[in-house]
Amino acid sequence: MSTPQPVRYCGPTSSIHHHHLQKAASGVNHVWTAVIVAGLSVVVTGAIVFGTSDLETARASQSTGSTTLQLRELNQRLIQLEIKLQKLQNTQT
Repeated sequence: MSTPQPVRYCGPTSSIHHHHLQKAASGVNHVWTAVIVAGLSVVVTGAIVFGTSDLETARASQSTGSTTLQLRELNQRLIQLEIKLQKLQNTQT
């Protein structure tokens, strides 16, 4: 007759050592899940920040464009006033 081979079983009748091994193995699964969730949260946060900064850049360029347009209009008015002033000076002399 052959001798029975030891069987490794991680269940309620196994030794406490096997129980700790099983808990460590299931803990590793939780670590990987946490790593994936943390990575996804970093990606989502980065996408939101990038979108917000892109929007702020667009708003700033619109504001700059508006300010530039106003400065050009003021410059044109100054040029027209200078022309009128020169005409007045020429007519008085």
